[in-house]
Amino acid sequence: EHAAMDCVQPDLPEGKGTVGVDIHSTTWPHPVGMTVRATATRTGVSENGKLITFRVEASDDWGPIGEGTHTRAIMPTTASCRSATAS
Repeated sequence: EHAAMDCVQPDLPEGKGTVGVDIHSTTWPHPVGMTVRATATRTGVSENGKLITFRVEASDDWGPIGEGTHTRAIMPTTASCRSATAS
């Protein structure tokens, strides 16, 4: 999720952010303590411009450990902050 967020945040207008709304993934075990790298590639934007989809992949020093799809919704950053503090 963090890789997807980092992928689009620089392109969003001031005061906008994203929140994860869906993820489908397959993962494989990897050793505890090994560094994991995650990449996200933007694959689409909904017609109304509010949802962004990604292809995500994760790997460690030995190779792939996960892959899947992820969807993020664009929203005002003040709303997500209020929502997080209310929890």
